[in-house]
Amino acid sequence: MKIGILSFQLSPFPHPYPLVKSSEFEAWGEIRLLIIANNIECELLHWQWDIVVILEWYLRVRKNLLTENFPFSIGIDNCIAQARDELYEKVIFETEAEEEKYFDKLAEYFSNHNFSLNGTPTQRFYIGLVKGLGQISYYNESESEYRKFDFDMKKFLSNLEHELIKFFNSKNNLNSNISNRIKKLQEEFNYILF
Repeated sequence: MKIGILSFQLSPFPHPYPLVKSSEFEAWGEIRLLIIANNIECELLHWQWDIVVILEWYLRVRKNLLTENFPFSIGIDNCIAQARDELYEKVIFETEAEEEKYFDKLAEYFSNHNFSLNGTPTQRFYIGLVKGLGQISYYNESESEYRKFDFDMKKFLSNLEHELIKFFNSKNNLNSNISNRIKKLQEEFNYILF
């Protein structure tokens, strides 16, 4: 089985609402999330958004994505997205404490293993390691099916870090508000990219 290559492509784009006060704090850009598998490129996401949101997501989840294998049972044909939906359907527990512990564990894992652009109609993706191999999965509503792709997680994270550095180094017009926002995020997550 040949594994795919998952990658973000980030490029600067003019802010669509430059007169809105909050635009001073946003580094607007175009986001493409691609998977290349079996010599076929599949675009999973194409959107314009504040790229600082991508940076924050990366800083928050990078360690988890690199080190945490999916901690629940998963069928051979299933994917993380499908397993998540099935895991949340469990309703029988011996005690309230067992139920609380179970749902806390689900919430903790999935809060660190999903990607979405909140506030947009874009797809929510579930990303993680399954037996050491990267997997991105989601539910395709138009075809009523789950989709999954396997990929090299280290290469994906390395590519994303490179794209973030390239994007922010190319934004010569980063104002002090954006720079301060980025600095605070890097301090909060104790990881300095640039």
